[in-house]
Amino acid sequence: MTAESLPEIALSPVGQLLKGVPLFSALGDEDLSELESNLKPVNIASGNPIFEPGQPIQGLLILKAGVADLASPAGELIKQLRRGDLLGEEMLSGAQVYQTSAFAQTSCELLFYPLSLFRAAQKRLPGLAETSLVMRESQALSSRTPLAWLQKGETVQLMTRKHPLFLALGGLYPIAAFILVLLLTQYLPMISANTQLILLLTSFVFSAIWLLWNLHNWANDYYLITSKRIIWMEHLSGLYDSRQEAPLSTLISTGIETSRYGAVLGYSDVLVRTYVGDIRFKRVAHGETIAKMVEAYWYGRKQKAHDLDEAAIRSALRKKFGKAIQEVTSAELEKEVQATLLARPERETEFNDWLFQDFLKVRFELGDTITYRKHWWVMLRSTFLPFIGILTAFGILAAASSYRINFLNHQMLMIIAVFLLLSMLFWWFYAYTDWKNDVFEINPSQIIDIDRKPFGKESRRVAPLDSILSIHYEKRGLLQVLLNYGTVFISVGNQQLTFDAVADPSTVQQEIFDRMGDRQEEISRSEADAEKDRLAQWFRLYHEEITASSPDGAINAPLESQDKVPTRQNPPFG
Repeated sequence: MTAESLPEIALSPVGQLLKGVPLFSALGDEDLSELESNLKPVNIASGNPIFEPGQPIQGLLILKAGVADLASPAGELIKQLRRGDLLGEEMLSGAQVYQTSAFAQTSCELLFYPLSLFRAAQKRLPGLAETSLVMRESQALSSRTPLAWLQKGETVQLMTRKHPLFLALGGLYPIAAFILVLLLTQYLPMISANTQLILLLTSFVFSAIWLLWNLHNWANDYYLITSKRIIWMEHLSGLYDSRQEAPLSTLISTGIETSRYGAVLGYSDVLVRTYVGDIRFKRVAHGETIAKMVEAYWYGRKQKAHDLDEAAIRSALRKKFGKAIQEVTSAELEKEVQATLLARPERETEFNDWLFQDFLKVRFELGDTITYRKHWWVMLRSTFLPFIGILTAFGILAAASSYRINFLNHQMLMIIAVFLLLSMLFWWFYAYTDWKNDVFEINPSQIIDIDRKPFGKESRRVAPLDSILSIHYEKRGLLQVLLNYGTVFISVGNQQLTFDAVADPSTVQQEIFDRMGDRQEEISRSEADAEKDRLAQWFRLYHEEITASSPDGAINAPLESQDKVPTRQNPPFG
């Protein structure tokens, strides 16, 4: 029977769940169905631990329903787990015991995959073994790489670099150059011994710097998939620094490009296509596996987006049934009262406030709006000539006051000096005001690019945060890298907004992404609330129909029974 004639296997809901788990992304539908038959369901009541640090790992856990918290041994929250997330990934790195703890925030339904069956499947299925290897390498790389710009609650799902072959090539060229100089100095008899020594020392220092430069560049180029976005970080020591990213929700498809050399040496390019363009994972090992994993992360995220929170649904149902619920806690109420009492009425901005309250500031916050200006170097560059003119005018005034210049009339010289001083002051003030008024703003719903000329026209470009498709920044040249400024590019539809010459563009990019996340969460909450209201409306009508014929109100009983707090149990695993 040919592959084309094989019947398609319809996946069950559990099989669809496994399809969104990156660890199983390389498995076909038949393998997923076989895997499903080896899974054992386990239920954990709300408020109970799932496992704790130091307990032996007996297998892999997949969260089928509910919410769980994954915490460090010190009790710090690492991430919140939802449907389709794995627990106990330490076993992929060879750990025998749990390094973290897991706690059921709600009633959780888990699927348990015994360790012995998982090891056997790794030997039988090359795709599963390769995916496990990629995840193990990703865990090791992300654990030793500081990524301070990640959002709170954002976790690294996949992290990789270019193929190690290019690390070897980066070391080969400078070593070959030094060997070539060494051979030339040995076989050129006309060169004296001192000259040979100088050439060797010079070539050694040059080759060593070249070697370290290549190694540093390779080590600082990363490709990442986080729980929220796709990222390509590129760093060219002292010359170029860039981070290109796109929200995971903008992904369209993935693709593979392999050259003839790549097919032989085991590397390829992974093309992650988004609405605004491609993010290319260049020359990575395990390219096909990584592409499938990216699709699985995207598919799993779509599954989570459709899940409704059980407690929120119950709360919405109670509202419709007239059940009393506590909407605002006392702490929230007190915080709201304090905010109201401490709020001060706004006053009109005076000239001194306008000039000095944010003097030379390249970033400041007013309320919930973050404002950026161009780097202070841009201001110094534009005000340099008028500043020199001011110093020159003061010098002329000083010389005229002391009567040291005799070839011009003293009164005329003073008039020229004062006129020059006033002109240079006006020029400096104009250049400073032009720099000060060229601002970029981020508020809770929009990004705004304002270019306002002193005494002239104003240009304003606005884009909603929820319309942003991708963000990346670039620092080009030694000066930008040393002074840490560059350009942030924001793609909105078929247009692009640029925050030019801003200080610390990496932080600016991160703050834009943070506001995008906040905005997306606000939209998601609104959509979820609307969905819960529609669902509750259905139940209310159903409730009215039932109670019309059965007035005892029995439909409320299941809701009340859910409020009982289960007795805390010991962790079932270990």
